[in-house]
Amino acid sequence: MDDLGVGLVGHSGPKRVISNTLAAGKLGHASLLVGPSGVGRKLFARGIGKYLLCHRNQESGGIRGCGVCRSCELFEAGTHPDFREFSKPEEDQEFKMALMEDVIQWFALMPSMGFRKFTIIEDIDFLNEESANSFLKAAEEPPPGMWLAMLSENPERLPQTIRSRCQPILFSRLSEADTLQVLQQKSGMEQGKAVELARLSEGVPGRAIDLADPDLWKLWASLSSQLIPGRFNSCTWADELKSWVDSMGSTGALQRPALRKVLYLFACLASDLLRLNQGMVGAQAPIGGGVVLAGLAARFGEIQIRKWYELTVQADIRTMRKAQVGLVIEAYADDVAQLLSAT
Repeated sequence: MDDLGVGLVGHSGPKRVISNTLAAGKLGHASLLVGPSGVGRKLFARGIGKYLLCHRNQESGGIRGCGVCRSCELFEAGTHPDFREFSKPEEDQEFKMALMEDVIQWFALMPSMGFRKFTIIEDIDFLNEESANSFLKAAEEPPPGMWLAMLSENPERLPQTIRSRCQPILFSRLSEADTLQVLQQKSGMEQGKAVELARLSEGVPGRAIDLADPDLWKLWASLSSQLIPGRFNSCTWADELKSWVDSMGSTGALQRPALRKVLYLFACLASDLLRLNQGMVGAQAPIGGGVVLAGLAARFGEIQIRKWYELTVQADIRTMRKAQVGLVIEAYADDVAQLLSAT
């Protein structure tokens, strides 16, 4: 099927679902796009939205905007009056009522350029009780021509009353080959690095692109090289990590994503250690960690490796829950030190 005109790779299932739905004239006013963040849900939604708003979509030869009409020009420029995106601020733990009021006000407006409107709502899983109730009332009577694409990673967090009013579209992780294609299209990076990032991303291209940061890999080479049992200095290690995270900016909104990238690499390292421990062929360390992997694999048993992975996940959860970044780093460094001292 056509790629929707936005360069979406893979996801034949969602494409087929939307194609059949549109052909049958059964596209509802709200769809719930379920899958991991960074897998392509937003790109998919934008492709469908561009098509729906296009003034000449019947001439496009597929489910894609024509690319030349005024609507498509405005959409590509990010200034289309009938398209809005909403997402909660990174600092907020909930999709608060103040933001929902903006959504409801937008819902109340009639289309400006035609008979359709298009809305993307990210972080829909974070609705609190008040904002969920208000959203439900507004969504029950949407303006004519509205298509609402809601992005969800954990649909079970949504009230059943909301889920029952949406058409679910499920997005799976991509294959390594498809992820590699995305990387090569988006960044044109060197083949070897792209292959490794495709593996590390576990089928989530957005994550692979996020990890393609040379400064991150310089830090990783330094941090991983210090993982020497009996000689690991948790204070020095933590200070280096804190200094790098601080360089990303002074706010938690900038520091937390940076720390989560490093923690993700340590989770990958623990996973690869476990594969080697269990005799699985083809386990590889994240870039720059090959020597470290071999040395740790010779010392760590399965229980220690699983403990390391659990501690890494716990640090990531604390980071997501807005714990103070410096304290998370210090606690994680102490945990790593205890693990290394036990070998």
